[in-house]
Amino acid sequence: NMKLHIMFIRTVEKPDVPFYTVEVDLFGKIVQVRGLRNCKTTPEVDAFMEEYKQHLAAVFGKEKRRKTA
Repeated sequence: NMKLHIMFIRTVEKPDVPFYTVEVDLFGKIVQVRGLRNCKTTPEVDAFMEEYKQHLAAVFGKEKRRKTA
């Protein structure tokens, strides 16, 4: 029974409407990214997620260092 963080990617044009759903595990690893009706990502979403992976690595890396200090 794994716990996850559920996040939503939204567009600037429609900030109140989820565009894609992102599942991130408790270690900062992206489990999956899916759109409406389980569609796969677009190249633009892929590019965003590559940048977001770096952000997650920085955030979860700090958290890991804090716990071991």
